[in-house]
Amino acid sequence: MAYAGVFVWLTLISGEKKPQLLQQGARTPAVPRLAKGLKLSEPQQRKGLWVLTAFSWKAPLCLRDSAPDTVWLPNPRLSAILSALMPGAGQIYNRSYWKAPIVWAALGITGYGAYQNHQQYLFYRRAYREALQGRNPLPSLRPENIRFLRESYRQDRDVFLLAFLIAYGLQVGEAYADAHLKGFTIYAVVVPMGVSLAFAW
Repeated sequence: MAYAGVFVWLTLISGEKKPQLLQQGARTPAVPRLAKGLKLSEPQQRKGLWVLTAFSWKAPLCLRDSAPDTVWLPNPRLSAILSALMPGAGQIYNRSYWKAPIVWAALGITGYGAYQNHQQYLFYRRAYREALQGRNPLPSLRPENIRFLRESYRQDRDVFLLAFLIAYGLQVGEAYADAHLKGFTIYAVVVPMGVSLAFAW
C-alpha cells in the first residue's frame, strides 16, 4: 500500500557569504537518507530569504527503523461515538485522561447554570401570572419588575443552554480529531544549510 507524504525543506541562504571550499583530504559531510525514492531539487539561491520547497511522492516514509510499528492507535469513529454517548469517554478511550475532567467541568458548569436559571424563570413566571390576577406573591415588586426578572432569567438560561450544547459538540469533535492525530508524526532532520521536516500519518 502506498503512503502519501510531504517533505518540507526550509533553508536560509545568505548571498553575501560564499561557500567554503573543502580542503584536500577533508571528508564530505554526509546527508542523511530521508525516504526511499525521494529526490530533492537544488535549493533556490536567494539572499536573506527562507526558501520553502515542497515535494510529494508515493512511497513508504521510512525515517526510522523498518521494524513493524506496534503503537496502539485509537479508532476516531468509535472515539466520537463514545463521547456522544458519555461526555469524556472518548478522551479516556484516546488515553488523554487529563482532558476528561476539563470536559466534565465545562459541561457541569454550563448545565448547572442553565438549570438554576430555568428554576428562577419558572418561579418569576408563576409570580407574574398571579400578580396579574391580583394575588401578588411578591408585594415589594410591581408586576412590571417581576416580568423583567422573568425575562432576565430566561435569557440567562438560554445562554447557558447554548454554551452547554457548544461544549458538548466540541468535546465530541475534539475526541474525533485527537484520535486522528494519534497517528500523526513529525520528524525533524538536520541537513546541511537547513532543517528538514517530514510528516507521517
